[in-house]
Amino acid sequence: MRIADDLQIGGVDKEAIFTQYRQSLSEVDQQYCRQEDHWLILDHDPNAELKPSEVMNLFLISLWICKPTRTFLAYRFRTQPWGDVVRLLDRFQWVNVPQDMEITGAELQRAAQFLRLLREAVVSSPRMKAALLLTLQGCMAKQWQVAFVCLASATEALLVYSDARNRLVERLALAFAALVADSTQEMAELRGRFEALYRVRSKIVHEGAYRRDDTAQNLIDLAEFEGLLRRLLGKILTDQEIRDVIKGNNAARQRLLKVRGGLLEEAATCCMSSVR
Repeated sequence: MRIADDLQIGGVDKEAIFTQYRQSLSEVDQQYCRQEDHWLILDHDPNAELKPSEVMNLFLISLWICKPTRTFLAYRFRTQPWGDVVRLLDRFQWVNVPQDMEITGAELQRAAQFLRLLREAVVSSPRMKAALLLTLQGCMAKQWQVAFVCLASATEALLVYSDARNRLVERLALAFAALVADSTQEMAELRGRFEALYRVRSKIVHEGAYRRDDTAQNLIDLAEFEGLLRRLLGKILTDQEIRDVIKGNNAARQRLLKVRGGLLEEAATCCMSSVR
């Protein structure tokens, strides 16, 4: 299946690969590769703005936004400028992956659409690029605390609309709800849930809660926060106005949030009330 002009998922002549790269592949490597039927094939243009590794990682993020799975890349076979094999030890981790891990053709088509938009965003928007780099590190982190902090930083990069540092969690929650919610009722629900989960990040960073004994709850919180970030990225990628505004300054983001949710006035009222 073709994902982009230069990227497709398909089969390869495995024996030819094992012959070409026999000095780089152990028997264990060969057995592993023989079991895999899905290969991601990139016809890379040396003059392209993105490196092959960046394209591959953006594809993984695109797929992750559509549906969390256990998909990861284990090896990279390079034919140009020389033939070699790179073992990819930094891999996507999975947290509470749903039982239905099969990827449909429609989901791959949606991931292909997201990939195109992400490639454009990385080149044109420093804010989006920063958020996606943090997202990638969060998805590949092996410790839940590191993953949580990286993913929380990614959401902050996408949602922040002011240089002020006071009441940051509340303002981020308001911005998230204004952009993502489909109804007034859902705005209130998402705002409260975002605040609660973002405060887990604050406890890790500021309160020395790097260790929490409830391992199951840690992973539940991480999976739920991943879900919020996936929903936010999906909303951004399907809304041209939001994508354009994210490239702009804080004033442009404030104007959008006022139109979308009218929540900034509420935030200002809360701040004034607290001062009194």
